[in-house]
Amino acid sequence: AMPVLHGLEAKARDDADVQNRLGFAYRKTDQLEKAGFHYEQALRLDPQHKGALEYQGELFLMLKDKASAEANYERLKKICWLGCDELDDLEDALKNYNG
Repeated sequence: AMPVLHGLEAKARDDADVQNRLGFAYRKTDQLEKAGFHYEQALRLDPQHKGALEYQGELFLMLKDKASAEANYERLKKICWLGCDELDDLEDALKNYNG
C-alpha cells in the first residue's frame, strides 16, 4: 500500500485524505514518527478532518499521551455534534486505554 500512497501523494500533496491514509499505514507498521508527521499534514490541510483526528488520537494513546488524545476527542465532539463513527471509535479507544 505504501508505494501506491506515495504515488498519490506525489500527485496530490495537498490532499488531506492521502496524508491521513499515509499516517494510518505508517502507524499500522509501527513507524510512529512518520505517522505523526502525516496526521499533522492532514490536519494542517483540513483542521476538521475527522479521520485524522481519530487516528492521531489513537497514535497519541500508543505514545501514552492520553491528554492529547482527549483533546482530539473534544475537537471531534464539536465537529460531530450529531455523532459520527470517528468519535465513537476514539471514545472506545480512550475507554480501553491502559496507559
